[in-house]
Amino acid sequence: MVSELAPLSLTQILRRRPQWVLAAILAMTSIGIVLQPGFGRLNYYFALSTALVVPLLVGFAVIQAVGQLGRAAASSPPLWALFRVSGALTAVYLTIPLLAAGLAAIWVRNCAPFRGVLFYLFETGLGTLVASVVALGVALLPIRWRSALFLAIWLASLLATTSDLYFEPRIFLYNHFVGFFSGAIYDEVIVITATFVWFRLVSLALVFVVASLVILAFDPTSGTLSRRAFRQRRAVGKLAWCGLAVVVCTAQLAGGYIGFSRGRRDVQRELSHHRTSEHFVFHVADALDAERWKQLVDDFEFRYDRLSRFFAVDLDRRVHVYIYAGAAQKRRLMGAARTFVAKPWLFEVHLNRVKFGDAIVTHELAHVFAAAFGSGPFRIAARYGVLVHMGLVECVAVAAEWDDGDYTPHQLVAAMRTLARRNELSRLPALASIMGTFGFWKQHAGTAYTIAGSFVRFLVERYG
Repeated sequence: MVSELAPLSLTQILRRRPQWVLAAILAMTSIGIVLQPGFGRLNYYFALSTALVVPLLVGFAVIQAVGQLGRAAASSPPLWALFRVSGALTAVYLTIPLLAAGLAAIWVRNCAPFRGVLFYLFETGLGTLVASVVALGVALLPIRWRSALFLAIWLASLLATTSDLYFEPRIFLYNHFVGFFSGAIYDEVIVITATFVWFRLVSLALVFVVASLVILAFDPTSGTLSRRAFRQRRAVGKLAWCGLAVVVCTAQLAGGYIGFSRGRRDVQRELSHHRTSEHFVFHVADALDAERWKQLVDDFEFRYDRLSRFFAVDLDRRVHVYIYAGAAQKRRLMGAARTFVAKPWLFEVHLNRVKFGDAIVTHELAHVFAAAFGSGPFRIAARYGVLVHMGLVECVAVAAEWDDGDYTPHQLVAAMRTLARRNELSRLPALASIMGTFGFWKQHAGTAYTIAGSFVRFLVERYG
């Protein structure tokens, strides 16, 4: 016997302790996000931050609500009531961060509110919808520890996605719960691309796949999902579900062609001009004549020799150098448009077209050489192997490139100190704060790079 209506209203559900505790956590987290510099307006960074929180909390809320409805009813509630409550909770939890952003808009001006709303819908909105329907399916399983299972699914999804950041050239990721992570810290212009739209269409298809499976496998007698109920459904419905599931799986497998999961082979296929030297393997987008190849190889080998003497190490493998045709191609293939990237643990650097003698080449190669002294899985300066000392990571590279510019960091720091004494420049940040685990991020990038690089160069010159 199935009850006609769920005995608890949405208001009654929200008043239960698990629900208001989850809502309070989200409210406090949202306030904390908008108080951070750069996150106080409705934009990509706000959307990404909330996408890490809202889907997870909504999943827990849906599981708790289904349990509350089941315990309060004399018989199992109808499936439509469960979908309704799930959808209502999704809407409520999505509104809480928007309220925080709305309050922040009182004192923080937003120059592109429409773009911010789109990012919130694509990042947090669709990610929360995916989490809501997955959580509903988990809540209806005849098992214990449903919340733990949902958490495991969420973590496994993130792990599967982020593992590619470690093993592949790209620094961006697409995840059905979280959405899009651009990866490039210093690329300020982030837009919703066609790839992101296609990916979110796959997310919507995934929502229909999971929701259809819940409908097909729901047993109204027990109020749970069962194989017996699924077997009793009409073949047409099951075939339609299988067809949609195949479409989603095919789209995931074709991610390299669509653009949301490009791998090393995809990058090397487009950067199709290759050359191997004594210490490097080059992958270049443009066709180069023999003279240009010689200039490129000689330039990199010269820098290798210079860095090898500076660090007093010789690398035990060749460095892979990826040189893209331009910012657009580089953004599409690996995520960073104008930002140059080194992955020391993979012995590879990713560059746009560089002029002969460009200092950035020395800087990025220095990161690879510094891997000889790094720790943890990323082979960089990090506490416990994961808490990155970004000041130390970057300042070593600045100290290594040293005289590739018009002025050395020593000279620039001396000039900044003189201007600060004359009150023509704001007070310089303390060296201890720049070299700390998180202090580097709180400073202006140019100032932090220069001061930290000067300090490390001083240590090298004084102590070797």
